[in-house]
Amino acid sequence: MKYFIATALTLGLAAAAAAPASLQKRVAGSITLYPNANFGGAGTTINFNINEATCVASTLPSDIDNQASSVRLSAEHAGFNCRLMDTQNCVVGATGESTWFFDVNVPDLSNADYGLDNRASSVWCGPV
Repeated sequence: MKYFIATALTLGLAAAAAAPASLQKRVAGSITLYPNANFGGAGTTINFNINEATCVASTLPSDIDNQASSVRLSAEHAGFNCRLMDTQNCVVGATGESTWFFDVNVPDLSNADYGLDNRASSVWCGPV
């Protein structure tokens, strides 16, 4: 009986000390693109629920494709960031341009920090 209790206790402690399974961070949010600076005009919202960085909109709807001038996130500093691409399918390459990753609202995409006014064609987002 002593042996059984000692073995059970040892196994229990070993299981408790084992590293927990790695959990992937999952975030849900949205990004709304507006045709005018300062969030003017009718916005187009893209919702996402992701656990890794991914292309959340490989193409933008025709009413905002290559027409976005400002961007509002569902929440700022909310555990995710996004990036706008001037190509479809979130392709970054020698000819493709993009914004920096941002986790705040961008009232004017013509600002030199972003430089993608009226040129966004896809959206990439990921947890941070």
